[in-house]
Amino acid sequence: MDLKNIKLADWVFVIVETIIIAFGLFTIIGSQLDKSEAKRRKFEEATSITQQMYFQELQLLASIEMIFGALILVLASIFVFIYFKIIKK
Repeated sequence: MDLKNIKLADWVFVIVETIIIAFGLFTIIGSQLDKSEAKRRKFEEATSITQQMYFQELQLLASIEMIFGALILVLASIFVFIYFKIIKK
């Protein structure tokens, strides 16, 4: 495949797709870091039940954010499939 034969629309699609995948990975990695930090603080710093509940909620929010990041990656894969199977025909 020669780079001269690639159309501008293909370049735009590749750039947008790369940004979407990077955002999904960034979301997953960030939420994993948030979750582990909340877990550590729950066991080391929380002195009352309300503080423990707060860190438990932070862990839950990080888990939801991780699922959101995974859905972004699935959506990016669906876009690639649609682009190459339907639009590029």
